[in-house]
Amino acid sequence: MAVSGGYEGQLIQGEINVKIQAQISEGRLQGLLLMKDIDFANNKKNENESYLFCSDGRYGYEYYRSEDISMGSYNDTFTESDEHSGNWHPVASLIGENVLMLEATDGRVLAYSVYQSVNGIMINNKEFKASANGQCN
Repeated sequence: MAVSGGYEGQLIQGEINVKIQAQISEGRLQGLLLMKDIDFANNKKNENESYLFCSDGRYGYEYYRSEDISMGSYNDTFTESDEHSGNWHPVASLIGENVLMLEATDGRVLAYSVYQSVNGIMINNKEFKASANGQCN
């Protein structure tokens, strides 16, 4: 919800952010699909990243990046990918920051800052668009 115009708009937007911030800190990411898609047509580069959060504490993560490289007669494609799944839970840090803990089934333990931005949810300083997911609730 975008609210514009003077002090009143800032106050309302601030109240909305505080409510969303409380939801994040209480672990209310469940049932959300967070996506970040970047397609650079001019640079022949594509990047997709997504998180899926379920209400039972499970999560899934996927990342894929490809870039076509051309220099003279040399052509190649660079690709990079990662995926993991496991359990997630929110943690409040000592400095008042919301931290998202991911405990992957492959043994990785990841901790990322998480907060509401103007256009979505920020995880590890990357902005993701949020939507309801149809895979788990």
